Amino acid sequence: MKVDVNQLLAFVAVADELSYRKAADRLNIAQPWLSRQIAKLEAQLGLQLFARTTRQVKLTLKGQRLLTRARLMAREVDATVSLANILARENPHKLRIGVPFFALYVHERVHLFDAFSDVYPEVKLEICTGDLSQLRIDLMDGDLDGLFSAGPIDEMDLDATTLVEARVEIILPPKDPLAAKSSVALDDVAGRSVTVFPRELNRGLYDQIFGMLTEHTGRFIEVRHFSYTSRLEAYDAISFAPAWSPNSIAGGIKRPIDNCTHTVKFQLLRRRNVHSELFEKFWGMAVRMAKNPQQDVPVAG
Repeated sequence: MKVDVNQLLAFVAVADELSYRKAADRLNIAQPWLSRQIAKLEAQLGLQLFARTTRQVKLTLKGQRLLTRARLMAREVDATVSLANILARENPHKLRIGVPFFALYVHERVHLFDAFSDVYPEVKLEICTGDLSQLRIDLMDGDLDGLFSAGPIDEMDLDATTLVEARVEIILPPKDPLAAKSSVALDDVAGRSVTVFPRELNRGLYDQIFGMLTEHTGRFIEVRHFSYTSRLEAYDAISFAPAWSPNSIAGGIKRPIDNCTHTVKFQLLRRRNVHSELFEKFWGMAVRMAKNPQQDVPVAG
C-alpha cells in the first residue's frame, strides 16, 4: 500500500489542531481540499481517523494510535527539508552561532571560539545576539548553526552538550556587609529585595535560579534584560546567578551559598540530525573541551 506523505502530514495537522479550519490555515491550503485529503486517506487505510460532528473533531482510538507514528514521520520530513535547506546554502567558511546576551562573556564560550579560530582560521564565526527565545526559533528554522543556552532544554529535536555546570551563587553589592563573608546562608538575606530578569526570557533558567528563594527573600525587582545584577546598590537589592557567569557581568561580589545544591548548565545546542559538516567540527571541539576542561584539546577534525 502506498500512502501520500502529504495526506499523512495533513492528518497530523488536523490531529494537532482538532479543527479543519485551523489545520488548513496552518498548512496554507483550502479547507475543502484538506477535508478531501483526509477522506482519501481514511478510505485508503480502511480506518476512521476522526469522529466529526458539526461542533467538534475528535481522534478515534485507532487515529490516536496512528498519530504516534505519523508524528515521527512528520518530524523526519521536517528534518529532511531542513537539512536540504542547510546543504543548499551551506557556506564552507562561515558558521552562524546564536549567543544570548548573558553568554557573551562566559569563559567557556570565549575559549571555544578562540580555540576553533586557531584551528580553522579560514572560518568566520558570526555571533548572532538577541533574546534566547527568538534565537531558539532561529535555530529551529535553520537560520543558526548552533546556539548557546542555559537551563532546561524542552525541545525534543535538539541535542545539547554541557560546557560547564555550576552552582547558583549570591550576588552582593560591593559595599554590602555580607561581602566580607566567604559564604552566605539564605537566612542571612531573609527579607532582602532581589533583582531578577523577566521570566519569559527563559522560564526554565529563571525557575532554577530564583525558584528556591520564595521563603527566604523579600520582593523581586524585575529588570528588563539579562544585566539584572548590574545596579544592585541603586535598587538596594541582592541577586543570584550561576557561578559560571562572569564577574564583570554580575556587577557585584559573588559568594557561594551555604548548603546550596542548585546547579545550572551552560550548553551548546544544535538541531538533531540536521547540521552541516563544518558545524560538526565545531560541535566535536565543544564536546572534547567539555570532557577535558583543564586541557588544551583543540584539534582538527
